[in-house]
Amino acid sequence: MQFQIHTLVLYKSRPAIVIGLDNDKIEIQLAEDVKKVRNKDIVFLHAGPVRNLQAVLSAELPPGEPSDALDFFENENPSYAELTELIWGSYPPEAAWVIWEAVASSPFFICEAPSEPVTIRSKDEIAAGEQKLRAKQEEELIRADFAGRLEKTLAGQNSIRLPDDSRFLQEIEGLALGSTAKSRILKEAGIQETPQKAHRTLLLSGFWPAGKNPWPSRRGHTISSPKIPVPPPDSPGNAGDRLDLTHFESWAIDNEWSSDPDDAISFDGEKLWVHIADPAETVLPGSPSDNEARKRGSTLYIPEGAARMLSENALEYYALGLSAPSYALSFCISLGAAGTVEDVAVHRSLVRVQRITYREAYDKREKSSFASFFSIAERNIQRRQNAGAVFIDLPEIHISVTDPLGTALK
Repeated sequence: MQFQIHTLVLYKSRPAIVIGLDNDKIEIQLAEDVKKVRNKDIVFLHAGPVRNLQAVLSAELPPGEPSDALDFFENENPSYAELTELIWGSYPPEAAWVIWEAVASSPFFICEAPSEPVTIRSKDEIAAGEQKLRAKQEEELIRADFAGRLEKTLAGQNSIRLPDDSRFLQEIEGLALGSTAKSRILKEAGIQETPQKAHRTLLLSGFWPAGKNPWPSRRGHTISSPKIPVPPPDSPGNAGDRLDLTHFESWAIDNEWSSDPDDAISFDGEKLWVHIADPAETVLPGSPSDNEARKRGSTLYIPEGAARMLSENALEYYALGLSAPSYALSFCISLGAAGTVEDVAVHRSLVRVQRITYREAYDKREKSSFASFFSIAERNIQRRQNAGAVFIDLPEIHISVTDPLGTALK
């Protein structure tokens, strides 16, 4: 189409006035700037003349009844010009933009562009559209009411209604946990869209307990163990070529709160044995459990518990001392008089492990095999000192917090 100076057009769904023609380029005036575009980039809206774009943007919709077109054009596809002429008759060119907006957003018509034919919706389609619009308007009122109550809550007057408001708070939770960078409902309430503000909002609303820990999720860590079950091992009587070390006294020494013992020690009178839990008995390379463990890399310990590399049932089968006997990889270590390692042998084994705490082990330091453990440790410390090792003596810190509900968090 050949455009003329002062023609009103659409450019990217916004009104513009043609102000210049330069060979194959058309210069248009937009609300924010002037652009040179191609003929195919703009859509004719009104021949004009239109000289003031501000008058176009501020024009009021002329009197007219769009529903008059429903029966008149029933089962037809009128042109945009035919439709607007029936509804509004002749109208000033400055009103062309507001009329186009009315047609494009009307529940009665489907019109993609002024250059395209208009589809008249059926009565059923119109009813469905009106119902959808009412639902949208009702939802906007509900959101506005929640945003107002949220503002009061942050001012110290908790007006949140649980569980009815949970769906809005779940949106805020996404921001607090780092799964999204925005929260529409916080913005509507005039609250800064940050994880910290979202966290505070969830605490004050009662949606989160005081002890909620968002950091693992923010860092992209799962806070639960895998759901893929680890296959059980054969009964000890069918353990194949595993070396039976169940006659040794073997000890797993850990903190009082430890729940997953994975190493233990023994002394046979000559050699030191170190036993390591061996879930590789049934967690085979490339298996679903193995792939999940590789993806996690390590067990994540958090105040709420542990997100393990393997499923929780692996503890039942392979944690040392939780079953009798236990499957292990056992390292038989021959030590010299000065505490040097002279030889190491590795065995797939069965061991019978007793669990004790560091304090209990220290109290046994002068008894039976524990005297040997302490003697070996002292010789090793002396060997390292003689070799120039640096020792940094830092206390072990364990923090335990109790939330207002009395739940202990470690």
